[in-house]
Amino acid sequence: MTGQPPPSRDRDLGFDEFIAILVSLAAIGSILFWGLTRRDAGFRFADLQLFPSPTTAERRPFLLSESPEATRLPAPSPQVRTTPTPGVQTVTPSPRAVQPGTALAPTTTGTVVPAPIPVVVAPPATGEAVEFTDVPQDYWAYPFIAELSRRGIITGFDDGTFQPETPVSRAEYAALLENILPPDQRAEAIDFPDVPEDFWARTAIDEAVQAGFLSGYPEGNFAPNDQISKQQVLVSLTNGAQLPEVSNPEESVAIYEDSDQISDWAVPIVASATESGVVVNHPEPSALAPAAPVTRAEIAALIYQALETANQVEPIQSEFIVRP
Repeated sequence: MTGQPPPSRDRDLGFDEFIAILVSLAAIGSILFWGLTRRDAGFRFADLQLFPSPTTAERRPFLLSESPEATRLPAPSPQVRTTPTPGVQTVTPSPRAVQPGTALAPTTTGTVVPAPIPVVVAPPATGEAVEFTDVPQDYWAYPFIAELSRRGIITGFDDGTFQPETPVSRAEYAALLENILPPDQRAEAIDFPDVPEDFWARTAIDEAVQAGFLSGYPEGNFAPNDQISKQQVLVSLTNGAQLPEVSNPEESVAIYEDSDQISDWAVPIVASATESGVVVNHPEPSALAPAAPVTRAEIAALIYQALETANQVEPIQSEFIVRP
């Protein structure tokens, strides 16, 4: 045994040992930090994960303070039935022929909960019928003209005449519609280049377009001074009053002896008007004369029948109303 002192237990750490200590301290710090910040779930040793997986993070529910959008629920979609139900508004569009210058009401194959809207409105009768000098009581259209005049829907001229045989222009037809249009608007107004702001029927045209009874032509014009044909009027009233479609339009229009003169685009709509009881033909109920200019007397009869279909007026007995 010598006088040499015992070997010292203190020695410098090796590089590997130093790295191991740093990793251990970092792991312990991460675990403590993660546990202390889980205020919403509490601290549980069973939940300790050094590196939470994306799946775990995604399962965490949103708190109201974190995401206000989480409280907003999407609006429910309409529940479409596959079997049509009578008397309800439909939602799946189906193609339908339409003549330029007339408006087309939406049609569908599915159905949703009914959402009735007014289609035509008849003002109440406020007085006696106007006795026009050129519309005697035995005139074929007298009942229609008299009743509409009592309600203020149609008027005559300053000389006391009605001029029942005079053709009607598109602007004049819009003016005749003005007093039966519903208050709701189903379409946007159109700024027609051929209908200036100071045109006498500008307001009536705008209202007829917005109510879904009329529209312009593909080139953008309205052609207010053009004469309107009978089939165009039937298209307007059918679309505006939202008359129901028929399953076999060709069969419906076959009752007319001049059915071959009905334009292809108008066949389904003339059929709807026919089956709904809107069509009035004079002098022969079997002759439609679809392309002929419609007269003031015919317009009065057709408008009245559209109102009658909507239960706005009492039925009129006339041999000229087409009864399928």
